Amino acid sequence: MNKDDQDAYGKIGNESRKPYRIGILLGNKSNPFWTGMKRQYELLAFAEGVEVQHFWTSPENDGEAQLKTFMNMQCLGFDVIVINPIFKRNLVSGIIHAASRRIPILDVGAKTDQESVKDAKPFYTPVRTVNFYQQGVTGASYIAQRLRALGGGKVIIIEGRRESAQSIGRSQGAADVFARDSLIQCLDRELADFEREKAKIVALKVMNRETGIKAFFCANDIMALGVADAIHALDKKSQTIIVGVDLIDEAREAIRRGLMDASVAFSPAIVARVVLRDALRVLKGESIPEQFSVPSVLINRENLDSCKDW
Repeated sequence: MNKDDQDAYGKIGNESRKPYRIGILLGNKSNPFWTGMKRQYELLAFAEGVEVQHFWTSPENDGEAQLKTFMNMQCLGFDVIVINPIFKRNLVSGIIHAASRRIPILDVGAKTDQESVKDAKPFYTPVRTVNFYQQGVTGASYIAQRLRALGGGKVIIIEGRRESAQSIGRSQGAADVFARDSLIQCLDRELADFEREKAKIVALKVMNRETGIKAFFCANDIMALGVADAIHALDKKSQTIIVGVDLIDEAREAIRRGLMDASVAFSPAIVARVVLRDALRVLKGESIPEQFSVPSVLINRENLDSCKDW
């Protein structure tokens, strides 16, 4: 977090009483993006005088297990609980229960089906950080621009989990861009559950089934790295564009080495500050902004070194 970010958002600490206690339910521990987010929350909480405690789901990608963890968190006396749902509806019953106990819940990215939790307001608050749909548009527009220069081509979209808000938004944004371009043919949208090995298997399958595939848009970097593994095994990288989302460290290195072409990046530090800032606003009974508050940008080899502090 640089000084400009701090000046933009101001201090979020609470000097009038003991530090606020915030419980944070994160995503998959095996994904470096989420361990990086944990670090950002810890750094900001220490600097600003609030207490945070993090929780992981085990086994990963298990909606019921995440719900159980969330329910347990509600018994620990947190002033507010921050959630990152695995699926659009897996935490709905927990959110309703928290509202009945008057526990404030912040849903990062508004990942829960909003109609299902309308009765949980005002204790449920969606925090709109990044625009998932626009991230898909950004990544796909880069692919489309590259392919138009080559006369067009076939593309594949690799999606995450079926009911994940991130995957749905990013994949649909990409699909809409490709559908509007007469030079581009989107052959398929394949699920890989945000997992590297599954994405590799999917990419090998479609590459062996179809000819002339020129690009892959992947709903996160982990899957993009899996596609890169497959393309490397087939020795077709020079012919294939690969774009992911998140700009995790391994994706950054893959872009530098030419194994991936680009990633749609955003600042985890800004996400953490927005979430903790909005948590404080909720605790004070204030409203929070409804617009998306964290910008996303396309990062490739040309501008990779200019985003070291993401």
